[in-house]
Amino acid sequence: MLKLMSYAESATPAWLTEVLTREQKITEGQVASIKKKAVYKTPVTFITNLQITYSDDARGELPKTLIFKIKKRNQELQTGEKELLFYRHLSPMLHQTQKIRCYDAYMDVEKGISHLLLEDLSLTHSHPELPIHPPIKHCIEAVRILASFHAECWNRSELLQKVERMAGNRTQRLFLTKQYEQLEQQVHAFFAALGDRLLPERKAYLQEALSAGPYLFAPRWEKGPVTMVHGDAHFWNFLYPREEEEGIRPALIDWEYFDVGIGAMELAYTIGLWWFPTQRRYYEKSLLQVYHETLLEHGVNDYSFAQCEDDYRLGLTANLFMPAWHWSNGERAELWWHHLERCTAAYEDWNCREWLEREGIVSGT
Repeated sequence: MLKLMSYAESATPAWLTEVLTREQKITEGQVASIKKKAVYKTPVTFITNLQITYSDDARGELPKTLIFKIKKRNQELQTGEKELLFYRHLSPMLHQTQKIRCYDAYMDVEKGISHLLLEDLSLTHSHPELPIHPPIKHCIEAVRILASFHAECWNRSELLQKVERMAGNRTQRLFLTKQYEQLEQQVHAFFAALGDRLLPERKAYLQEALSAGPYLFAPRWEKGPVTMVHGDAHFWNFLYPREEEEGIRPALIDWEYFDVGIGAMELAYTIGLWWFPTQRRYYEKSLLQVYHETLLEHGVNDYSFAQCEDDYRLGLTANLFMPAWHWSNGERAELWWHHLERCTAAYEDWNCREWLEREGIVSGT
């Protein structure tokens, strides 16, 4: 943490003047001073708000505040670098997707630290407190934003090839397709660690999904359609408008886990993994309809609602592996233990076992 905090001192008036001049925000004058206020701290991430004053002769579109996000690089988990790659190379190719503007993205390889200089939307947007989800009107708008992002990237081969190259080798797509043995090892280690704390019926669901996986996931990726996915698009990775004003919409943040994927599978992650069953059952079907309608509105063709539902079930099945994934990465138990209950409840509610039987992937009992 001290290393990250000390790195924040590299945000000097001279440096910021250079960046904002390059980005055509400052046309005359310079940054006079910067006041830093820490807004988020973890052992691997430090985010500070930069409150900026300018020289009297400064001219241009002068932002009063910016966000300086500092991340520690973890080569094993491949974090601290991907979001930088997103803003450098992929964000400029996404013209319709609601995201925040990045003014500078840099990796200090020697120190193992990256930084992003981002626009500050705190005056116009708010961020919900985990685990309380935002009002349903904001959830609907977030689903629309997610669907429009997926639609913009739908089967765009040049973009998706670039995404695949930059996504790294620790992604859900690879674990579900080309690295399935590693996934199996993770799940079995998870079984051993939990012992009798994992109820037999829950364990049976995971074993069932694990057996079905080789016949389920890779064929779907190969068949298409595919798109770019955010990779961690829960409702707390959106910023929401404080007021209903024309042109102000939710924005996706934290692009650390982007990849090539199946759009409705990501929605299953958004809803099926993170919402408790009662809330999910009340809103889920209508949100899935909003998602599919938005895809069609943004030009996606030959993708029926029935296909969308099947991909959603595919995502609910993949969600079963997320608790083991989080556990193996050393995430806190309060995260993955709740995920375990939520994802198995969604698997039950959507009759995923019966769906696998209809698809001929598992045999009936």
